[in-house]
Amino acid sequence: MGISAQPVWTAEPQAGYQINSTAISNNGQVCVLGTSEEYGNGDFSVCCYDQSGTLLWQDKIGEDIYQGVYWVTVSGNGRYAAAGGTLSHQDTNSGFLYAYDSTTGKRLLDLPTQSRVNQVALSDTGETLIAVAGNKLLLCILKNGQYQLADQYSYTDQYCQSCQLSADGRTAVVATTRSYEVTQGAAGTVGHFPIRADKLQCPELYQADAGLQRVAITYDGTWWAAASHNGQALAFSLERPAQPAWQYQPKDLMLSVAYAIAIQKGNDGSVYLVCGANLAEQSHGCLFCVKSGARLPCVPAPLWQKNTQYDPNPGVNMDSQAIYVTATDGQPEASGQETPGNFYLIDVLSGKTCWQVPTSLMNWPMAIGADASAIFGASDNGTAYYWSAS
Repeated sequence: MGISAQPVWTAEPQAGYQINSTAISNNGQVCVLGTSEEYGNGDFSVCCYDQSGTLLWQDKIGEDIYQGVYWVTVSGNGRYAAAGGTLSHQDTNSGFLYAYDSTTGKRLLDLPTQSRVNQVALSDTGETLIAVAGNKLLLCILKNGQYQLADQYSYTDQYCQSCQLSADGRTAVVATTRSYEVTQGAAGTVGHFPIRADKLQCPELYQADAGLQRVAITYDGTWWAAASHNGQALAFSLERPAQPAWQYQPKDLMLSVAYAIAIQKGNDGSVYLVCGANLAEQSHGCLFCVKSGARLPCVPAPLWQKNTQYDPNPGVNMDSQAIYVTATDGQPEASGQETPGNFYLIDVLSGKTCWQVPTSLMNWPMAIGADASAIFGASDNGTAYYWSAS
């Protein structure tokens, strides 16, 4: 049973606005997105749909606000959602973190942040919520029907780019780059934060010689990975969280920044990692896939690599069994315009492209349900797309 290239439905929640992030529940029955404008103002919203394309609710986050929704997430069970982004580029509290009851759209958290929220993540039950904003990792816990800020971790010289959470909510991972105001110290870090008794435990921090743009974690939280500014993929294991289990980059390519990474365990127990990287002085990008054992020591073995038509974006995601990997591409041009884009669905083991769907403007998000039954993606053309298994 495969997923057809023809979307089951599409939606244009707010004509003329971009969609920077999408999220989908484990079974594909709850989908969340947020509207935005990279360098503009607007009346942006968080929207929630069911599997048939019915709009369940829409939360308008303000009038004439700056940038809007940068990232959204939904709990694996579909009961809760969260969103973060920017409200203003002038105020002290310029960012926001919201959480919702995904059935009713009721806000369960309204937390101002000093900087834009760059990513949010929820556990499968929705009881644990994390977010990164500026130099902070925020931990919120659901209690008595409301989310409460339970703990936070502040970096002294790093800017938080990305965060992810294991399905059970017990492990958070964070990717950072050196703060723009700092000239010395690690160029970036990968942080591993155990969560116990509603608190962030003392982290293991790996100091990298390149900035880290994106982080991913396996469903069970035993492996995680980070994509670097030099196109390299770093994989970490719970057996040795302070140092990479291995690092990999194709030897025959001149890689630039990597904005996309996914890591999962397959049904065979092996670890599969897919990274999407820009190519230096090229208008197209690449995806590469490697496989390793799940116990240390292990060595990554390349499975496949392939070009994307344009630079790949953060829509690289895998289902919980590493059957499929999704990918998106497209890029801004020197003229201030954008290239077209594509959505890709790829078989993880073979590297075969199951389908490629073109769009009029670049695409940033594409999320696949943990059970591999449905996909929810969106484009800068303002349209969301839902695919499901036949």
